[in-house]
Amino acid sequence: MKLRVLIVFVLLGASTETLADTPANVLIPFGESALWAAGLKEIEDCKDLKCDEESTFGIPQAMKYALNNARIVVKHVEEKNAGQAKKFAERIDKLLIELEKVEGMDQGKKWKKALAKMIKSHLKLFSDEKLVKLLKDTRVALEVSSDDIGLTWRSQSLDLPLYSKEDLKKGLAELRFEMKDGVKIPRVGFGTWMLEGEECTDAVLAALKVGYRHIDTAQSYENEKDVGKGIQAALADGTIKSREDVFLVTKLSNPEDYNGKKLRKAYAKQLKALRTNYTDVYMLHGPSNDKENRAAWKAMIKLQKEGKIKALGISNFELPDDIKKLGKKMEVKPNYIQNKFSIYNPGGQGLDQESMLQAAEEMGMAFVAYSILNPWPMILRPMEDPHVIAISKRYKRTPAQILNRWALQLNTVIIPRSKSAARIEENAQVLEFALGELDMRLLNGLSVLAQSTSEVFPPFVKDVYGLFENDDAEKSPGRDEL
Repeated sequence: MKLRVLIVFVLLGASTETLADTPANVLIPFGESALWAAGLKEIEDCKDLKCDEESTFGIPQAMKYALNNARIVVKHVEEKNAGQAKKFAERIDKLLIELEKVEGMDQGKKWKKALAKMIKSHLKLFSDEKLVKLLKDTRVALEVSSDDIGLTWRSQSLDLPLYSKEDLKKGLAELRFEMKDGVKIPRVGFGTWMLEGEECTDAVLAALKVGYRHIDTAQSYENEKDVGKGIQAALADGTIKSREDVFLVTKLSNPEDYNGKKLRKAYAKQLKALRTNYTDVYMLHGPSNDKENRAAWKAMIKLQKEGKIKALGISNFELPDDIKKLGKKMEVKPNYIQNKFSIYNPGGQGLDQESMLQAAEEMGMAFVAYSILNPWPMILRPMEDPHVIAISKRYKRTPAQILNRWALQLNTVIIPRSKSAARIEENAQVLEFALGELDMRLLNGLSVLAQSTSEVFPPFVKDVYGLFENDDAEKSPGRDEL
């Protein structure tokens, strides 16, 4: 892959060029993004590992993101600073090699000690005033192609019809993903994770008033009763005409219920709480062992035959083999999966060595993306990312809208959540605009920056930003796969 590079020196915060769907020199905020990721409070707080243990899970990825963004900048500085840049490049590469070793360790005492050492080295690098100046003053403009969207397994994004603000209700109702069993899922749904009580009920009602017709909940959310109240309120005031107007989804979360008798009892309680006699999708909220997974699946198939479930699904399954084992010799196989999805980890909660979205499509499954905006369980916050913000400014849309639209154009179903009526409507407005293929390429490339070290990179996406371009092939076997 060839990338022509133009170095532009501008003041921090200068406007970015407007993009068209043709090859264009795009000013990309690598330096700003490096400083943003390196300066995350969670990294500083964990330098002595006296932080929340959960935070340590996402710190290596944040450091990689900072280092890789910085690596691109120092590779492309002007000639007079080449010597200085080379020294920084060597320090960055050394840290990436060390970080790769840390990630390969078991997470015990030795790992914590190694991580603490890594964090201190990282903080020392990004406190160097000369590097900070380079990152602030240097801007890299790349000639980016719109020939494909940067994925190794798909060249184009999904072409969806657009709807005006006046037609949003129509779009939310009619724009659907048809599963292989004929069940049609509204592509933009409303998630209810972490919503409870009256707040949840009011949010569900507000979503239905905006026009959402897909509501998602789960046993573990402990809000199914509140969701049911919201749907009943919408029926009472005429927002919806019947229960059939709502595509209702819930999950079995407790592994102790993953057997025939207990599952039936748990599902009966869930139906009662939701004030309904069926759900449009019922899924396993996460994998247990193979035996329990299959016992639960058999019980769910029986409930589907009885008309109490329209479609069966799974959630948080991150290995294609686990999905294949679940469906092996079953008369009904999973055709719906709901997983964490973000620009850094598109398809799972951790680092993705394969694309679960790709695997789902190859198996003929609908992919439902949750927590697109939420950094959990990592620490990089996508709505604060300078790369995302730069694109949002070009489209005059919010970062949340850009991220949700990106996922939608990758052929996912999205289920954003909010307790704010204004935000609920804002999320629905992703149906009003489309991202160009060039911007889809830029967003897809962020997972390379978030997941790559010296010898490790995600195989499902191309080297969109030229991170590995001009590297010594002997040091980097296999990079030509990008």
